[in-house]
Amino acid sequence: LGTVYHEIMSNLLSASFHNNTPEKNLGQLVDWSIKTWDQAKRPLNRTVSMGAGFEMPDTAFYLLWEETLESARIMALLTLEKLDLMNRFEVLGTDMLAPEFRPAGDPLPLVEYKFSYPIEGTDYVFNGVIDAVVRDRNSGHIVVLDWKTKGKFINEDDELMNMQVGLYQYVMRHMGIPVTRGLLYQMRTGIHKPSLNKPDKKTGIAEMSR
Repeated sequence: LGTVYHEIMSNLLSASFHNNTPEKNLGQLVDWSIKTWDQAKRPLNRTVSMGAGFEMPDTAFYLLWEETLESARIMALLTLEKLDLMNRFEVLGTDMLAPEFRPAGDPLPLVEYKFSYPIEGTDYVFNGVIDAVVRDRNSGHIVVLDWKTKGKFINEDDELMNMQVGLYQYVMRHMGIPVTRGLLYQMRTGIHKPSLNKPDKKTGIAEMSR
């Protein structure tokens, strides 16, 4: 479910970068994103090994697949509504990277951006995938966005010990993009359950600023 949700959100943000999202309401936007992604990524191998030699038949697999898509649809729609995502954030492109990190050709959206950053003075390379790098139209901040889907929210004090978003900001700054903020959004997959962070009870979304 988390993977499908990430893919739907990435598809929407990438399309907004290329200015080819249909001018429709949020529900139609999410449905469009799911349809275009599902057509491209729906598993071709429709049998799933369940262990001990048992395989899930096609009918059961597609029932599960459609249920997963519907759950991801609800999560994506709530995210767009709660965060005003499509209006609030402008997706940035690879043209903002320093020349030594900039790929050839037309700029690509910094969405699901895979990077390899050599750690100075060592033989090590830091590899990662950033969900999105955007500009907040309200504040002007350049922001690293990170989506998390969880059964329940992590306590904010514990999440502050998570260095992932901070490291992503560090890497982006050293690759030429003046990131000033990181935002971690947690989406609870079972929004009827109570949350340690007391997010919006209707949406089950919590925002953490780093």
